[in-house]
Amino acid sequence: MSYFIPHVRSQLAKMESTAKVYVASDSQEAITTLVSTFGSERVLHTNLSTARDCFARHRRETRCLQIAMAEFKLLSLAESLLISTWSSASELVTRLSLAKSIETGCDATEGEDKEPLRSGIVSDDDDP
Repeated sequence: MSYFIPHVRSQLAKMESTAKVYVASDSQEAITTLVSTFGSERVLHTNLSTARDCFARHRRETRCLQIAMAEFKLLSLAESLLISTWSSASELVTRLSLAKSIETGCDATEGEDKEPLRSGIVSDDDDP
């Protein structure tokens, strides 16, 4: 997270104060950290109670895959993306994306970031 958060902060500084961040992650800790850092009014995500089983052993079940597909669709519509360079989910979102800007925010070789993160920066005009 130490590499990812500064990138999100930098992106938000370039955008309108009403800009929001949609976080799609298979790490509940990553989502919680981003919400506590930037606030629940700026960070949108799948309801954690809805996706709770998807963070554990059930992540390949139909409901979890449906949630992932919905998140991929939403991220593909974002104006810009901040992705992990080592996540296969990031690779898929990049291929689907209409984003004007795609940047990397963490890399497994950069140090302590070990959870695959993918985040879409969405404007206030988008409807998550």
